[in-house]
Amino acid sequence: MTNSIHNKFLTAASASYHYQHRWTTITLLLLIIASPPLLTAACSTYSSIFSFGDSLADTGNLYFSSPQPSDKCFFPPYGQTYFHHPSERCSDGRLIIDFIAEWLGIPMLKPYLGIKNGEMEDLSVNEGVNFAVIGATALEDSFFEEKGPSSCSLQFFQNRLMTKFIEKGGIYVSNFDL
Repeated sequence: MTNSIHNKFLTAASASYHYQHRWTTITLLLLIIASPPLLTAACSTYSSIFSFGDSLADTGNLYFSSPQPSDKCFFPPYGQTYFHHPSERCSDGRLIIDFIAEWLGIPMLKPYLGIKNGEMEDLSVNEGVNFAVIGATALEDSFFEEKGPSSCSLQFFQNRLMTKFIEKGGIYVSNFDL
């Protein structure tokens, strides 16, 4: 008698599990099917990125900060995987910020110092700019006051870019504290 009750309990529990599992699977499939339009809508709402950070996001500010870059990451084999040449990034390929820009349909970010030094084309209102520099959080403030983009990056952002965006009516607040 005990085995019969035990077997009925297992059968009921098993059926309940399969029923719950089936609905979980159906719900997940519906979410996956519905998500592309949501992702497309999210991607189309952003037209530029302004990046502040360190080596994980530096697209060339360290390279443009010295007259003769000597760091190993500015020479082969760095950059061979994606760019097929050294790309001013301390990476063999793209950085996280490059993937984010691609996902949002935005061009890769130009380094601020490349624009400031006149070595890269000036940015348009629809493009972002990258202020990130390798070692940004590890070096003394005096380094950035003398060389790095941090000394003037916020001033540049406030004076030049914010004016352009205010004129265009597009101010967006990020989740980052400046």
